[in-house]
Amino acid sequence: MGDQTLGRKTLLNKMLRPMGFGVHRLGSSEKTGEFETALVEFKTMIIPKLARQLDYQVQRGPFAGLQLPPKGSWSDLDLFAKLIGSYEQEVFDFLEAEIRQDPDLVINIGASEGFYAVGLKRRLASSEVYTFDIDIPSRGSLQECAATNSVSVHVLTEFAFSDPLTSIAGIARRPFFVVDCEGCEAGVVDMPASVRDRSSFLIELHDLFHPGLSEMLVETLKDSHDLQIASQQSRQVEDFAEVSQFSPVIGAVLLNEFRAGQMQWLYATPKGG
Repeated sequence: MGDQTLGRKTLLNKMLRPMGFGVHRLGSSEKTGEFETALVEFKTMIIPKLARQLDYQVQRGPFAGLQLPPKGSWSDLDLFAKLIGSYEQEVFDFLEAEIRQDPDLVINIGASEGFYAVGLKRRLASSEVYTFDIDIPSRGSLQECAATNSVSVHVLTEFAFSDPLTSIAGIARRPFFVVDCEGCEAGVVDMPASVRDRSSFLIELHDLFHPGLSEMLVETLKDSHDLQIASQQSRQVEDFAEVSQFSPVIGAVLLNEFRAGQMQWLYATPKGG
């Protein structure tokens, strides 16, 4: 058994022993994938308890005070990060800047359980918020989240970038699109210019699924919008009191959002807006 395998076994046991679990053997063929699977299993096991301790309430960030549903739709691996305010921390400044602009219409594509949609509705009480997600169970989670937070959002059953609520967005003073849909952000290119040019966008970029997608979006928006790109940054355990009860190793695992690759976000605002 090589040193790397021994290291993985030692790390796993440090995390799992206090909870009554352990790793007895890791074969040399069990590479990074198996190691990450064990980390995911550990995180899945401990997060519900931590979330209950926080009463499923976001502790800091633009959406502080937001109450999340006990069960999300896509994955609970990022639940703890959302609750302590470390989730997608890279876009906090973009969100605050957009909230100051007071958009009258928010459209969240890839809304999941409502973290962004309901969070923005709480900050923008007079704005109309529309959401869409291809995952049908997530729509129920979002409605639960909205009801828990005593706000109302519109849950769409279909959406097309080529006709993005034109009857509404076309007359809105400043629509704001929040887009996180695993590559479908390419549809922004097909939006009617009458809507796109007056809208601002916060887009999670997925070049790992569609190489060259970021460049295509930048090329589409550069003449009509001011563009800013934020890249994923590492998290520091000491910045979050909620993980101080754990060792640095466990704290790092809890803060890890287990993304498929290095992520970036594009914030685009209309020029002169």
